[in-house]
Amino acid sequence: MRHPAAYACTLLNSQPLGFYGPSAIVQDAQRHGVEVRPACAVASSWDSTLEPEGSTSEPAVGRLQPALRLGLRLIKGLGEAEARALVAARERAPFGDYDDLVDRARPSRAALEALAEAGALELLVPGRRAAPWQARAPRGRGLFRRRTIAEMLVACGRVERDGPVVHLIADSLEPLRGPGPSPRLRSRDFR
Repeated sequence: MRHPAAYACTLLNSQPLGFYGPSAIVQDAQRHGVEVRPACAVASSWDSTLEPEGSTSEPAVGRLQPALRLGLRLIKGLGEAEARALVAARERAPFGDYDDLVDRARPSRAALEALAEAGALELLVPGRRAAPWQARAPRGRGLFRRRTIAEMLVACGRVERDGPVVHLIADSLEPLRGPGPSPRLRSRDFR
């Protein structure tokens, strides 16, 4: 194949095809040496695009091929209108942070969650598990606008084997005693 990145990009933008899904197309492009970059709120358009800094497709020839940037259309749960609003806001000025994206693009909570679950907010909210929490966090208005909600760490003390917590648990398990090995374990371990 002469231009595997362009071929994959065209197929992805023609979805749904019915016979090859996006995953199969991306895997085939990677087997042909195409660098595939994930969908990203900071870099992706609605459609998948080709980006200039790619990998070497054939080391012997040394010819560079473009990288494939996945488009926002591949994110399940993200509508075209909201994705295009996000791209338009980004084209006016790059997003400074997550709050800037929310203020200027005004995506719905469902769209933010879809972007977060897909990893498209990684450059704005580092940590794939942190982004869904940020997307689901309550958005403050007025006085609380642009304030982050800090999580409080709670230090728990060590639970002693004969302490009150263990006895409380053992007492709550009392009605569950019956035939089987668990009553013997409970009575031996907690009493």
